[in-house]
Amino acid sequence: MKNTNFPEKMDFNSLRDFTLEDIKQYSQASWTDHGVSDPGITILEQLVAKFAQIAEKLQLDIPSLLASRGDISLPMPVRVTPESADDNFFTADEVLTCAPITATDLRRVLLDHEQVRNGWIEPVGLLESPMYWNSSLNKLDYDADEYTQPIHITGRYRALVEPDLELTMDEKELLRRELTLTLSGYRNLCEELVEIILLEPEYIKINGGIEVKSGTDVELLLTNIHLAIEEYINPTLVVESKVELKDKGLSIDRIYQGPRLDTGYYSDSLLDTVTVRRDIRVSDLLRIILDFDEVNQVKGIAISNFTVPQDDDWRKWVLPISSGRVPRLDAIYEMDEVSNIATSFIDCYKDDSLCVIDNERVDALLSARKIEQDQMLEDKLWYDLPIPGGAKVDLSYESVQQIFPAVYGVGDNELPVVAGDARLAQVKQLQAFLLLFDQLLANYTQQVAMTGDLLSMKTRSHVQLDDVDSNVYIPRTYQAAEFSCQGDSVVMAGDYWQSMKDILEPVLNEAEHDWGAINNLKHEDRLLTHLFARLGEQFTDHDLLKRSLNATGFQQYLHDKHRCLNELADLAHDRYQGQNYNQDDVKSGFERRLRAKLAVEEETEALHVIEHMLLYSETEIPDVHHDGVLLTQLRNDGNYYTVLESNDHQLIEGEIISVFQHSEYEGNYSVNIVDTNQIDIALDLGIDLDSAADRDKTFTVKWQRGITYKNPYAMQVSVVLPREQGRFKDAEFRNLVARIARAEMPAHIQLHLRWLDESHWNEFTSHITEWKATYQGYLLGDEAITRETLDGKSNAVMAGLL
Repeated sequence: MKNTNFPEKMDFNSLRDFTLEDIKQYSQASWTDHGVSDPGITILEQLVAKFAQIAEKLQLDIPSLLASRGDISLPMPVRVTPESADDNFFTADEVLTCAPITATDLRRVLLDHEQVRNGWIEPVGLLESPMYWNSSLNKLDYDADEYTQPIHITGRYRALVEPDLELTMDEKELLRRELTLTLSGYRNLCEELVEIILLEPEYIKINGGIEVKSGTDVELLLTNIHLAIEEYINPTLVVESKVELKDKGLSIDRIYQGPRLDTGYYSDSLLDTVTVRRDIRVSDLLRIILDFDEVNQVKGIAISNFTVPQDDDWRKWVLPISSGRVPRLDAIYEMDEVSNIATSFIDCYKDDSLCVIDNERVDALLSARKIEQDQMLEDKLWYDLPIPGGAKVDLSYESVQQIFPAVYGVGDNELPVVAGDARLAQVKQLQAFLLLFDQLLANYTQQVAMTGDLLSMKTRSHVQLDDVDSNVYIPRTYQAAEFSCQGDSVVMAGDYWQSMKDILEPVLNEAEHDWGAINNLKHEDRLLTHLFARLGEQFTDHDLLKRSLNATGFQQYLHDKHRCLNELADLAHDRYQGQNYNQDDVKSGFERRLRAKLAVEEETEALHVIEHMLLYSETEIPDVHHDGVLLTQLRNDGNYYTVLESNDHQLIEGEIISVFQHSEYEGNYSVNIVDTNQIDIALDLGIDLDSAADRDKTFTVKWQRGITYKNPYAMQVSVVLPREQGRFKDAEFRNLVARIARAEMPAHIQLHLRWLDESHWNEFTSHITEWKATYQGYLLGDEAITRETLDGKSNAVMAGLL
């Protein structure tokens, strides 16, 4: 917004008067009338004019200030400037929308497809091969008996789709494939699209008659009745435009809440009321017809869903709709070509005389209505809100020497050689004096001109010292600018600027332990923090990321922070999304946010995010339980401890395990690591420690990581990391990973963290790589990949997780 309370002293006249008062005070002992003929006053006025110009630029409205740039030479080293000043900020579509989360959101995504008339998302509860937990044997099983309870996997859903037009088999397969790819790309964590069902139309025929008033246009009446009944049988979803939503009082953030759409917005209330109709009632049709003023009475109505209904095929009360079909109204004027008898018709009578219906006119009226509806939809297409644009102003700086009167001999007003060496030397002295102000004014102007870059959330002004090493990030929070002045024959501007470069280079290059340089980097850090806060986000502190507080480490930290800022809109938009296995290298939103917040790059610090429900096995029960022995152990401190002995357990300090298959000791326990084969757990075995026989007792159990050993699939995610690579070696950094992972994981999903040593990491990486390739091929319909093959790969991964 424009600052209307700008200090008056920055106005030219006010600033001139203000400085003259200072001059009078400091030069009382010397004679001057302080008039316009005084050379010192002339110099003062030129400088005041330049400062006033900067003040005017600062009073630009914000859109103009952000859109404008200066034509100033680039500082040393080369500064990276944005390709377009208008692409520096996130739009409403980028920061206010989010990927579809709810079933209603996914339904809107379906409706956004041009070939979909309507669609529904419904949960799938039954598994193809139901799995059970057998409490008597403490294991998973495919067979149900009195000791078993079913394993439920929530998050599985199917899409029911009503195509807009009748399609061929090839067109149906293509549509199904397109929708599968779209919905798979929007899959939430721990959710799975099971199938897409294209609903077939079931045409409804009407047989009846009506008495209409004299003067009624019967073709127009039948057209309106047809549309009204059609709307009842299969309602049309009315899309709303941005203008209509604003008129309803919805705020911009509420309008943009939900997925990005092309065709428009469908309100929740509309989507809740338009469901798949399961039956049609004749009483409803009577009410619809009698609502027209032109209708005096209805002589009788019957309905049928048969192609060529016989007498017994007509229903006078209720007509059920076949499963997997959507009702559509057959044209009420069509005639059977064989018998020349109308199978779907409403006879119109005037004064007990049957009216002749012009079927071609009815058809033309219906077609015209269809065109009107399509045009209304076209007018409501969804467009992103444009970034407010301002007037682009030239914010370049020209040397103050250029505006001096010719008699001063500066700027382009070069004095001839005949002026004499003394006079030319005085000109050089004046120029040297003015260079100080030129540099200050150029720097101020450059700072104003770079406002758009400084506040940009996408492309920020920075120095790239090495084109190869993209991690060298030196911000330009403060600008030093080169400027134009007179040719080298009078003032050697090139030599001057080279001297300035020699002064600036050590700062620009950020010497390794230059604490002054560190402070300059901290200015950029605070500005980036501000930009994060504007999006309701924050970035991890540099010391928590194990970045050293020297210039090199801080530059790397700023590079990580800047990269995260560039991706922030997408990271927020897709934060709940699962990995899209239909495409290569499309990470889940959770994994991308985790990597960005931790500045973890895949090449140096790898990790795996696995959604357990995708590992569900239909043909082979996975062996995910570990054998263990409970015993007591005497330590050097003279105390007995309960120990769980399990070969190469791979647990870490504080991890939670579930112990079962021994009813007396079943439960969840936090572990303390003794060695690679033993852990301490807080469990009282209930034995007599004074009895040597009791102390030697052992109890065979099974154990599993986590607290839900009965159902290892539903709403669970594992993050597997190598604890011997990169920063993961640091225990404090591992704690940070755990905190951020838990903060970023949706609350309804249980998170497991698995830290593996080098050998186990390599083995697990091999298993997960094979599973991903197999799962992707299975999704894409590779006939060489059977369900048994996929289940074998899934079980190998599950064994590594639990």
